[in-house]
Amino acid sequence: MQQPRPEQGRANLKGASLEYRKLAGYDLSGDNLMDANMQYTNLQSTNLQGANLKGVNLSGTNANGANFQGTNLMSATLTGATATGANFQGSNLMGDSLQGGDFANATFQGANMMSTNLSYGDFVGVNFQGANLMNSNMSYGNFDSANFTGANTNGVNITGATFVGATNPP
Repeated sequence: MQQPRPEQGRANLKGASLEYRKLAGYDLSGDNLMDANMQYTNLQSTNLQGANLKGVNLSGTNANGANFQGTNLMSATLTGATATGANFQGSNLMGDSLQGGDFANATFQGANMMSTNLSYGDFVGVNFQGANLMNSNMSYGNFDSANFTGANTNGVNITGATFVGATNPP
């Protein structure tokens, strides 16, 4: 159940210090969180659809089941984050670091993930259909049972990565 918004409209939380907060289930859709520090924040089942998360630090964050659909996450850091079952459909994750994170069963369908660091991450069962993964680092990641149908995987680094049961792997 989503928490009610304190007021109508978009919140401007640009550069805010929100680390270690419990924002699980909140509706932050459309909010400006650009350059915010949200390390180790609980964003489980939070709605961030259409939010501006450019340059945000989400390292170590729990975002299981969160909705990031259509968000701008360009140059964000999600190192060591957990976002199983999260929705990143149509989001901009260009230049992000998802290194060592757990994104099992998430969807990145149609997302821009160009030059993104996915190394050492868990991407089991992830939907990458139509995603742009060009020049991304997927080394030593687990992409078992992931779906890459229609994804742009030109120039990706797959050194040591696993793709057991994956559909159309690079």
